Parts: sequence; C-alpha cells; structure tokens
Amino acid sequence: TFWVRGLIIDTKRGNFLKIDRHKYVRVAYHGFTPISQRTRKDLYSRFFNQVPSFSEKQYVNMDTLFQFVDASLFATLVEMKDR
Repeated sequence: TFWVRGLIIDTKRGNFLKIDRHKYVRVAYHGFTPISQRTRKDLYSRFFNQVPSFSEKQYVNMDTLFQFVDASLFATLVEMKDR
C-alpha cells in the first residue's frame, strides 16, 4: 500500500517522506512519483552532523488513518500541477 502511518508531508516541495527513528529519510515521493536516491539526499541530508528536525510548519505528520484522504488529494494536486 502507498499510504502508511508515520509519513511526513513536505508541503513546500510536494514530497512525501518516510523517515526512520534517526530522522533519516529512507523513502521519498513527489506526488506519486518516487524520488531518486541522489535527489533525496541532496534535499534532506544537509550536513553530516546536522539532522533535519521536520518540525517546521512546512512539514505535516500523517499520524491518523483519517489523514489518508487528505494525503491522497494533496498527491493528486501535486501530480496535476507538474503536468
């Protein structure tokens, strides 16, 4: 399944992120399109010693099942905007 609890939505860039417990971005999608490993590291791995906090206003945690509908709509809008 595409939607899982614990996703983080980067509303500024239109990306969906799955991070591990060390706040490392393991999987990233732009809308429904997977982001390459190189691009993912360029966007979310700034420096070796600095870990992104993902607590700014541009990041939204997807914690409940009710947010799946919102996430699906947002991903569809991102796809439509990029066409």
